[in-house]
Amino acid sequence: MAQWNQLQQLDTRYLEQLHQLYSDSFPMELRQFLAPWIESQDWAYAASKESHATLVFHNLLGEIDQQYSRFLQESNVLYQHNLRRIKQFLQ
Repeated sequence: MAQWNQLQQLDTRYLEQLHQLYSDSFPMELRQFLAPWIESQDWAYAASKESHATLVFHNLLGEIDQQYSRFLQESNVLYQHNLRRIKQFLQ
């Protein structure tokens, strides 16, 4: 999560560039919710091995499910809706 925290501290002009990097296919809120998990992955290895990339993708879906359950317990309807929408798009 250290990287995500650093990104949030960027100067305004760089934050605009950051906003442009994220889209509906991988929304910024998902990046924030899963920051520790995302930052702990070996993305270089996943990019070089299709089987590992598939495993990481399925783990990502599992992480989304865990976050969804957390928001369900917290009765956070907005985040539940957003995560359900994101997961449907990814699948």
